[in-house]
Amino acid sequence: MFKYDVLSFLPLDSINFILNLFDKKENKLNKIDMERDAREICTVSLGIDRLEDNYTFYNNSTIRHTYDESIFNYGLMEWIKPGEISNTIKRRILKNCPNKYKRQVRQILAFNLRMN
Repeated sequence: MFKYDVLSFLPLDSINFILNLFDKKENKLNKIDMERDAREICTVSLGIDRLEDNYTFYNNSTIRHTYDESIFNYGLMEWIKPGEISNTIKRRILKNCPNKYKRQVRQILAFNLRMN
């Protein structure tokens, strides 16, 4: 499975050029505006069995969603906004989030519902 983290050592212009080579429809990649100072807060995994479903939160309030649709269509990645995540998924993210990062993730998600 191809991980996009290997691109982190390249200059920003090179990364954008490489991402533009991918067909958005086929690979579900969105054009993103990467910031060099964005640091990862944490990654929360919601995957089931062998299917990956990870949400990575960054200190600039961006969210990277990496997931598998099936065993034949895997390694997909998209940049999403908190409003695009349902409340059910937000609850699951906060439930699986390490306590150390829960406050920061909750702020990014703008999620104020009571947790059980």
